[in-house]
Amino acid sequence: MPIPIPNTNEKEQEFISRFMADPIMVKDYPDQGQRSAIAYSTWKEKDKKHDSISSGRTLTFHLDESRADKFQTTPEGYLVCPARPTRAGIFDYYKDGKLFRELRPPEEVFKQESLDSLRLLPVTHDHQGRMITVENIKDFQVGMTGEKVSRDGDFVACTIKLTDKTIIDNVQSRRRAGMPVELSCGYDADMEPISGDHPTEGHYDAVQKNIKYNHVSIVDQGRAGSGARLIFDNKEKGGNKLPTKFKRKGIKLDSFSMDEINVEIPDGAEGIVDRLSIKLDEATEVIQAQSAKLAESQKKLDEAKAEVEKQKDATKKLDAVQAKLDQTTEQLTKATAEVAELSNMDSPRVQGMLAAKTTMESAADKLKVDRKDKAPKDIKIAIIKAISPDFKEDGKSDDYINARYDSVLDVIKATETNANNSALGTFIRGAHTDSGPKDPRAEFIAKSQAYGKGGTA
Repeated sequence: MPIPIPNTNEKEQEFISRFMADPIMVKDYPDQGQRSAIAYSTWKEKDKKHDSISSGRTLTFHLDESRADKFQTTPEGYLVCPARPTRAGIFDYYKDGKLFRELRPPEEVFKQESLDSLRLLPVTHDHQGRMITVENIKDFQVGMTGEKVSRDGDFVACTIKLTDKTIIDNVQSRRRAGMPVELSCGYDADMEPISGDHPTEGHYDAVQKNIKYNHVSIVDQGRAGSGARLIFDNKEKGGNKLPTKFKRKGIKLDSFSMDEINVEIPDGAEGIVDRLSIKLDEATEVIQAQSAKLAESQKKLDEAKAEVEKQKDATKKLDAVQAKLDQTTEQLTKATAEVAELSNMDSPRVQGMLAAKTTMESAADKLKVDRKDKAPKDIKIAIIKAISPDFKEDGKSDDYINARYDSVLDVIKATETNANNSALGTFIRGAHTDSGPKDPRAEFIAKSQAYGKGGTA
């Protein structure tokens, strides 16, 4: 495509204004942010090409579609960045403490009238609990959306220009730290009380129609999920990814049944859920095998009973078969209870596993322990060594290591409770030698009592 170039003696702002108003550039680059970036890039290249360019000529500018960074900073310091502010699918709301799920069907989300309503809207930091109007826009606006709004898979795509320095600095800091900057839209919509089941996201209670947007907000966690965010570079993964779902078909056996499971799971819990799902599969196989054995045992029992009618001396054989049947029934009962507990994400056992994992990861992070690719036992040992560098795990039983790890959690909790206590802080940071098996809780209590008496432990 032909790109205008600076004329001889033409000043920078004169060229930028001419470039921005050029009909061909307006047609080829309708997004003002993108057109502005190309204009300034062309101006910066003028000195390099001065010897080979004369007034009135044009050069061909190839836009690098594979560049690493998608965001741009204008000469004024504004930040221009592609974004996916919302998506189609089911959104969860809570009304009067009850979950209410609303479907945003693609035919409504990507309706042209709805997409057009997202053009040139104010961008805010958080929703501020109200719609943005001419009366309050000066108080809340930190940027604006671009003119071009389109569909990108399940998401709506547009460009966002941020104009507030504090917000820009915060966004850049999060980008450099590898943290997503999530977005959420403020909008009005007609609500139709139509319920149903989405093929991948489950049940919904109502359907949104005639969606009209009012503003876009930068938020810590958006209702549309982590895929609704600013897009900083082409290497970003999972831009179109919907919230993680866990789905299992229902189970119907002669002696056990379980409804279909279709829920969203929190980030980081996929591994535990996968393991639980595997265990559930194994338990289901056990139930099926035990059911087959039970049927076979029942058959043998019936045969034995018939034989007893013929031969009184078959009593011992009947008792043996009955014993096997009782044992099989007991195993089946235990397996059924195990499956029921593992299939309930709200059960104390499953919640306990999730809570223990979260506590261990938090302790490791506080003590700067590297837990990447480590088994839970190895993480516990590393946490213990963070407090007691001389600790030797060789020959220690799992019960000893678990008790020692629990004492470290007690120390961390005590430290956070007594954050300003220098004596206790010194105790936490001190190197503890390990001369053999000890009772870690008794050791901690003894040192805490020493501290209470004025000692430094």
